[in-house]
Amino acid sequence: MRMGIYNYEAKEDLQVGEVCLERDIYEIINFYKKGSIVLCDSVSRFSANSDRMFKVINRIETYMHKNKDYTYQVSDRPKLIYVVEQVR
Repeated sequence: MRMGIYNYEAKEDLQVGEVCLERDIYEIINFYKKGSIVLCDSVSRFSANSDRMFKVINRIETYMHKNKDYTYQVSDRPKLIYVVEQVR
């Protein structure tokens, strides 16, 4: 686990119903679960220096389907998607 200046231990994954700090989300998408996606309707960017709190509403592992430049594309392996909402 990554340790910070204040002996803060970041979470390596999030589970549905769990409440976490914004910096946990930042650490997960930048270090532990690269390629994962976080959906949140109240925050446009996650910071490692914030103590805002979020609740995990859903955690999905699924294939991504999209259209790029008129070409149908599907990911070769499932993507991890977290849906979170700000609680504080």
